[in-house]
Amino acid sequence: MEQTSTAIEVPAMVNPHSHLREGDVMGPLVRLALQGGVDTLGLMPNTEKGLHTAEDVTQYMGLVKSLVPPEYIAEFIPYLMMTEETGDITLDRCMRADIHDIKVYPRGRTTKSNFGVEKYHRIIHTVCTAGVYGIRVHLHPEHPWLLVPNRDAEYLFLPIARMLLDASSAVIFWEHGSDARCIPFWKEMARTGRFYVTLTAHHLATDEDAVFGDVGATCKPPIKTRWDREQLVQLVAENHPWVIAGADDAPHDIKAKHVTGRCACGAYTAPFLLPLYAHALSSLLKTHPGVYPRDASDVFVNFTSRNARKVFGLPPASRMWQLIKKPFTIPASYEVGPWKVEPFWAGQTIDWSLEI
Repeated sequence: MEQTSTAIEVPAMVNPHSHLREGDVMGPLVRLALQGGVDTLGLMPNTEKGLHTAEDVTQYMGLVKSLVPPEYIAEFIPYLMMTEETGDITLDRCMRADIHDIKVYPRGRTTKSNFGVEKYHRIIHTVCTAGVYGIRVHLHPEHPWLLVPNRDAEYLFLPIARMLLDASSAVIFWEHGSDARCIPFWKEMARTGRFYVTLTAHHLATDEDAVFGDVGATCKPPIKTRWDREQLVQLVAENHPWVIAGADDAPHDIKAKHVTGRCACGAYTAPFLLPLYAHALSSLLKTHPGVYPRDASDVFVNFTSRNARKVFGLPPASRMWQLIKKPFTIPASYEVGPWKVEPFWAGQTIDWSLEI
């Protein structure tokens, strides 16, 4: 990693939480994701029908691989969607198909979660089996009881996560952490060596007051307070090997965002993901005017690339990128096949740009 007063050379990042959707939008979404500074994408399984079998996952990943532009080298992390009916035979077939990650959605709490889990005690056996097989379990950590307010659903999920961690030997991922009240509990669970937290760029970049009324920032879990954001940034600064970037870059057609009634939830950040993380974490990188020290840059690279490569057993980054301290204005929209996608912070300017 090399750096000057205005630029930092960093390896391509790993995004273990990417939504590439289905149909004609997939090719453009793959290209835009790779242009945003990543070389590895985790394929979320909450498609229209859900990726419930090893065959579903293998077919989907094969399609995604076929859409990688020739100028890019890309790795993919395939995920199975776990339901209350997922059994040992399914996990055995996943292992044979080289699928080592499963995702658990709380039913009705987020996009396309109608196949999700409502009664978590019913998946304890499957999570235990996943631990035996060495399959990692990724949680969308919001309480499945819909009477629980959105603002508190993540915090109140803590006992469920602890139950699954204690009952099994599985590696557990708490995805898109947003509620800083959880941090002491995350640290306690991380002492097992089997617990990881991913953090999005949008939860690190802003707070609920700043984006109030902005449909491009309406997401699940919801963006929290300034205090939450500051504590999450501090957590990254502490350089824990169990804290990992994970974008949850969730594109929707603009017609699903600007609607009468409730809009689709999701913040689309993929095309400018690496510079958005740099913008959100610039306070960690800069210690003197114009100076970006190597040790702080190492923390950034650990968070965006190295930590994930270690836990997922990935090869070294396929390319290096230049993060340039130069303003970048986020486009008002992206043409994504038949969709027009309005990104997070559309029209706003961030402090960092990306060059090869």
